[in-house]
Amino acid sequence: STSNSNEASLSLNSLVFSTGNWSTEQTVVITGVDDSKIDGNQPFNIEISSSYLVDSTEKISMVNYDNETRKIIISKTNINTTEAGSTETFTVALSQEPSSDVKITIEVYDINLNSSSSEASVNPTSLTFTSSNYSTAQTVTVTGIDDIYDDGDQNYYIQLSGDGEFSSSLLNEKIMGTNADND
Repeated sequence: STSNSNEASLSLNSLVFSTGNWSTEQTVVITGVDDSKIDGNQPFNIEISSSYLVDSTEKISMVNYDNETRKIIISKTNINTTEAGSTETFTVALSQEPSSDVKITIEVYDINLNSSSSEASVNPTSLTFTSSNYSTAQTVTVTGIDDIYDDGDQNYYIQLSGDGEFSSSLLNEKIMGTNADND
């Protein structure tokens, strides 16, 4: 038997040896169970016992290697707005169920790295993903901001940053934007 059926399954739960087949090998296939959780490599034991030998239990220690990776799914990499106040949207979701709530902060920077860009704004400025809504895309609206300057089209970028187990997934997640001039 397996000590954790959430991590491994067996092709057979019991083997029968008789006087006619006691020397014939029998095979049990151990299969790792794939889940959608990022839970790391999980140890488990295979326990072998026999009614033939009293108090004879053997344990084989094994590991089910986790294959899930944390990713932030962003629907767009480029946004175009205008100083006339046009809007464009993008969506954000998580690829895997988090073990605790994940807050993603969204900020707009002008191309010179000044925060609180005067070229665009975002709404909302943060998103929260839970174990129940992690795969549901949440929408962010980007709105172009008007200025009085005849400064040509201006570039900006939207930076997403996160906390918790998805923070490293956001290190290079930027959406490039252009706000078309109307002056």
